[in-house]
Order: sequence, then C-alpha cells, then structure tokens
Amino acid sequence: MRLALLASLSASLLATACADDAHDSATFATATDAQLLRAIDVATFEDVELMFEIGGSLYGRNQPGCPAVSTTGLVTTVTTDCTTDNGWAVTGKLVITNFGFEDGVARDPAQPSSVEAFGLRATRDDRFQTLDGEVSVSFEGTTTDLAEVTAAIDVSDNNLVAHTDGVVRCASGTCTFAEGWIGVDTLGEATIDPSSNPEEQITLHGQQTLVVPIERDAEGCYAATVDGAARQICDATQRRAPNPWRTILR
Repeated sequence: MRLALLASLSASLLATACADDAHDSATFATATDAQLLRAIDVATFEDVELMFEIGGSLYGRNQPGCPAVSTTGLVTTVTTDCTTDNGWAVTGKLVITNFGFEDGVARDPAQPSSVEAFGLRATRDDRFQTLDGEVSVSFEGTTTDLAEVTAAIDVSDNNLVAHTDGVVRCASGTCTFAEGWIGVDTLGEATIDPSSNPEEQITLHGQQTLVVPIERDAEGCYAATVDGAARQICDATQRRAPNPWRTILR
C-alpha cells in the first residue's frame, strides 16, 4: 500500500504548478550534468518520497540505542546525537505523526500525516546526509484519496543540497499546485510549469526554461532542451539509489 501511496503522491505533486517570479534564479544554460540531475530529482519529488519512506519505516516503533525511537499515541519521535553501530555520527531529531498506513499504530483519518526533520545530519568518513523541514499529507474523509500535500524541506544525499517547497490541493482526484518551486545549491531556484507530467516530461522555469522528457535513452541520458536548444543530461547509473536513511536509522 505504501508504494501505491508514494506513487500517487509523486504524480499528484507533479500534476500542476503555479509560477512565482521570486524563484527564477536557476542558471540552466551553464549548469553541469550533476546540477541538472539534482534538479530533475527534486522536480520529480524524490526527496518528498524519501521523507515518506522514512516515516513509514519508523512509525509506531519503540527501541533504545542509536537512534532511540519512542511512540506515544500517534507520534513517533526519533532522537540521535550519537554514533550508530554501523559508524554513522547522527545529530538532530525526527518526528513522525499519524503515519500508520500498514501494521502497528493505526492512523487517525481525521488528522494529517506528517514527517518532520529537525536538523537531522549523518556523517561517516567523507559521506554525509542531511534532512530538515516537513512534509505532510491529508486525505479525503476516511479514504486514501489525497486532499492536500505540503512540503518545505532541505535534503542532501552526499551531494548538492536541494529545497522543495509546495502546497498541493486535491479534490475528486484532481490536484493543483497552490504554490510550488525548487532550489538546488549552486544552481538556483525554479518553478515547475503547470504542463509538467511525471510520466512524460517536466518543465522548469529559471533564468532559462529547462524541458526534460522523463524517458532516458540507452546510455541513461535525458534528451532535454534549455530555451529550445538541445541539452543531453547523462547519468550512468540509470536508477535511483536506495534510501540511505533506511540503513542509518535502522
């Protein structure tokens, strides 16, 4: 069920967005592949999915150690400031509220479900991971049909820190962005065009307009355009890396 929820969440977030002139500093014309790949990740809301995956894996648990996890009612709190058995030095806190979609503590359908990170940071050797901010989702009545999704998070996966900020409202299966933009460190900020479709292409408006068809070629490259000019964006892995926090906060 969680996978279906995450797929629905990602699709709804990408359905449509409204432009905001305050978030147009992204310099797509001079960007590196690494910068553009990070922007694509953020624009397809992988960081939002990451937060919800963490919430689903820890909600309802009680365990001592590093990290320490405790659940009271509908709230699970994860505390750190310690070093894990697998060598990660972790600081910060995570609060997961009303996230009982599967086993364990049941979800209250009258309340939103959320995951909030308070300066969560993990380091090991030359690797680092950071999470800060909150994502939340509410549903229509007792169903799992999305009613509203909000996100205001900063995330780094041993790479460029990126920001996701948006409010999505849904009714009768149709979702629209009330607000929405992304930001990538060293690249700048951009809005997501209302025409973006997670299964076809995304369009980001910064200092230039970046259009990226979702389907990659055999070499793992996106055949994108920047202000209409062809721009190939390549990623040799061709697949999403596993969520590192599932190992860090196990």
